[in-house]
Amino acid sequence: MNKEDIEVLKIAKKYMENMNDAILKAAEYIQNEDYYKGMDLVINITDGLEWIIQLIVSRNDIYTGNMGIDEFTNKIKEIVEAFENQDYILIGDLLEYEIKPIVENYYNETTNLIEKLKK
Repeated sequence: MNKEDIEVLKIAKKYMENMNDAILKAAEYIQNEDYYKGMDLVINITDGLEWIIQLIVSRNDIYTGNMGIDEFTNKIKEIVEAFENQDYILIGDLLEYEIKPIVENYYNETTNLIEKLKK
């Protein structure tokens, strides 16, 4: 691995950290019935989640283990379906209890990879 790989991972790590903050904020808005603000964030979150998937898939030279992309993609599809059905409570639950732990796992894996590559 080279210096460029470490920089990619550092960017991904920060992005995932920001994503988790946004997920928590969107879930909070939804729980407080501020659906407009919550859904506004959800749109950006889904774009961000797709970016994370693209990164992991395209950089399979770095992310070599089973990253659970199929499960992650299915959860995103559930969010889209809930969005189409205007089931905002389900969206909040999916974000907080299904998506956030997956992003946290990716964040942890990315952190571990950075440490491993620095050695």
